[in-house]
Amino acid sequence: RGWPRISPKTLAGLLQGDFDHKGFSGWTILDARWKAEYDAGHIRNAVHARTNAEVIDALWDKNGQPLRDNKHLVIIHCEFSQERGPNLMKAITDYRDNYGSSEDYPIMYVLDGGYRAFWHHAQAVDSTQILCDGQYKKEDALTQDELEAAHQERIDRDPAKHRELEKRTRLRRSATPDADRPPPPAFGPPLGAAAVAEQMGVHPVRFKSISPANSSPDQQDDRNAARENKKAEGAKKPTSRPALRPAAGAAAAAAAPSERA
Repeated sequence: RGWPRISPKTLAGLLQGDFDHKGFSGWTILDARWKAEYDAGHIRNAVHARTNAEVIDALWDKNGQPLRDNKHLVIIHCEFSQERGPNLMKAITDYRDNYGSSEDYPIMYVLDGGYRAFWHHAQAVDSTQILCDGQYKKEDALTQDELEAAHQERIDRDPAKHRELEKRTRLRRSATPDADRPPPPAFGPPLGAAAVAEQMGVHPVRFKSISPANSSPDQQDDRNAARENKKAEGAKKPTSRPALRPAAGAAAAAAAPSERA
């Protein structure tokens, strides 16, 4: 679902009073990142959205009445505004559609590019100390302890969704009986070639060697005759290299008398 988006430049102008003439009664910025990211740095006056229930309680009372008027802006973001921020926006709009009124918070935006884009814009205009509190910490830079805490935050933020995911996982596992699952690989000492061939059911073919002891008399006579023929052919070959004959032109020149004589 494509939510309305607000650019970092426009949000920076809103925070600096560039749109006060528009008649907005105020704004609420909801940061959907994990607590470790929020604590490291966030947009000034942004509220950390720890759970969906807490966000809804901050916007509606127990009777379902909005705590702000319809000219109040709600701006939601996470690091990139691709998953956590839009998911929070969906939770808010679902509550409004089911329990509230269409006039409740009609002006809601997702920060385009998230806090990362806003931080880089603040750096570009040299206004990080005015627009932000702290620095920018990437989710990829969280420590192991912070990642474990973030995992628990994910569960606490939307318990119903987490239960649904667990249910789907159990259904997928139960759909595959244990008998149909491949057994885990067994690791043991390395096997020799003979043992591997035995396990695979491969039996090497042994060829019977032919030797004079187990050959027939006719075969022995044929081999003896072949050896004798080879010896005879070798005896016919010349043992010394023939002398080279002089060329015909050279012999004639030697026999002819010299003109000078």
